[in-house]
Amino acid sequence: KVEPTCEAIVDIVFLLDSSGSLRKYYQNEKDFLKSVISAFGVSFNGTRAAVITFSYHAQLSIKLNKYSNLNSFKEAVDNIVLMGSTTRIDKALRLAQKEVFELENGARPGVAKILFLLTDGSQTQERGSENPVAIANELRSAGVTIIVIGITNAVNVSELSDIAGGEENAYATESFEKLKDVNFLDVIKTKMCETAKVEPTCEAIVDIVFLLDSSGSLRKYYQNEKDFLKSVISAFGVSFNGTRAAVITFSYHAQLSIKLNKYSNLNSFKEAVDNIVLMGSTTRIDKALRLAQKEVFELENGARPGVAKILFLLTDGSQTQERGSENPVAIANELRSAGVTIIVIGITNAVNVSELSDIAGGEENAYAAESFEKLKDVNFLDVIKTKMCETATFQPTCEAVVDIVFLLDSSGSLRKYYQNEKDFLKSAISAFGVSVNGTRAAVITFSYHAQLSIKLNKYSNLNSFKEAVDNIVLMGSTTRIDKALRLAQKEVFELENGARPGVAKILFLLTDGSQTQERGSENPVAIANELRSAGVTIIVIGITNAVDVSELFDIAGGEENAYFADSFEKLKDVKFLEVVKRKMCETANVTL
Repeated sequence: KVEPTCEAIVDIVFLLDSSGSLRKYYQNEKDFLKSVISAFGVSFNGTRAAVITFSYHAQLSIKLNKYSNLNSFKEAVDNIVLMGSTTRIDKALRLAQKEVFELENGARPGVAKILFLLTDGSQTQERGSENPVAIANELRSAGVTIIVIGITNAVNVSELSDIAGGEENAYATESFEKLKDVNFLDVIKTKMCETAKVEPTCEAIVDIVFLLDSSGSLRKYYQNEKDFLKSVISAFGVSFNGTRAAVITFSYHAQLSIKLNKYSNLNSFKEAVDNIVLMGSTTRIDKALRLAQKEVFELENGARPGVAKILFLLTDGSQTQERGSENPVAIANELRSAGVTIIVIGITNAVNVSELSDIAGGEENAYAAESFEKLKDVNFLDVIKTKMCETATFQPTCEAVVDIVFLLDSSGSLRKYYQNEKDFLKSAISAFGVSVNGTRAAVITFSYHAQLSIKLNKYSNLNSFKEAVDNIVLMGSTTRIDKALRLAQKEVFELENGARPGVAKILFLLTDGSQTQERGSENPVAIANELRSAGVTIIVIGITNAVDVSELFDIAGGEENAYFADSFEKLKDVKFLEVVKRKMCETANVTL
């Protein structure tokens, strides 16, 4: 039994030349195909293989999901009958582009795609024939790698090289006998395996929104821009339970061309992108950002709580300054505060580099392409795909295991800023993640009363915890910090509520006021001291100038554990958040 030598998982489509000139050597060609696929094997969860046979017509002889083992696939290949007419490479490529890589025909999102063309001739020029190179470019834009083998001297070397997208993917053999050469076969197998492994795929689940510049200057290059967008999303795939994608088209106006929940497969999404019509006016980046901020990331439009959010801006110009225009950087900051990562690509030298860098939130998320041709560059595309995948696949930055309890001020003064406070809490816990065996998190909400809104053992993943935080309702009364601390001291760190012996304990107090003095109120500092005596570290953030600084210092057990934000806007400051996250992580590690 021959074991597959390539461990990569890939969807491979073979284009098998079945023209009249192959009559004598057709079995050689099929034997070569079988030898190549043997390096991968064929299985439902591993590599899948399809065959398009072509001559004057093209037909899908074997679908990707037809066979689940290598021997059955090989037997089917042997049974393919010669067509015996002309050499319509264009029809084979078009069939691959339109049908073979569809989900219903067995293609899989997020799996590398290879198209393998075997031919002994050049494209037959007939009425209605297409340019095969143009179709090959469409396939490449959709994330398909094309490898070509031209057999005999009758091939058009230049044409095959262009179909392959470059000489590095094109191979020539002077005769059909050469296909039997073990060394030649090994070269091809190695190339295909390397291609399958290199093909960028991203397993992260994300809500991606593309802002597609549709201004007048794009008229000639609009398809290039759309092809680039399609290539980027190919690294993620599109599905209802996986990555979702939306498109905002903008010029003088901005419109939501595709909602996040509109399409559940990659090909339908790509087809919809191709159908987007150019607007052809000015460049109102602000309107596109505002539409994203106001509507696109809403639940009714398909956004999901707890799923990474990426906004991807493509533009070849700078913001058009008109009456009523907003500062796009300010809107971008609002989006970032809401947890959206913004990646920007500026095309041509007409862009305002400084503006785009500010919109992206820094140079590390801003990229420049000197021309629209650059968008076709495979290396440039891979850089962008890798960046997006790294962004989406956010890993907690703190490896410490800890039981964290947040005391969330829910008093009346928070009415307008309650979401800001909750967003800060979610950002803080993101550094740790949430899991049964990792960090656990609880929330006590307090105002006149205190209640345990989320127990330490309630949620086992970060997204569920964040969603629960968003659903916490404002209490809207006084500020009884003492009741929150007492509840933490009496109940939250108990084993039955999810606390674990031998695990670091952190209590995190967020408040915008001072302890309300009422009949029966306790001294919050005294309760904090009891918690500290039990091994709990207390970190405090006081928001606005209404807090009692001295009281918060004492609750925290010293100035080193107390932080102050002069406004709720400060909670959105990335640097401030990083300082607090770092403190929490250091505390967790030291306490352990």
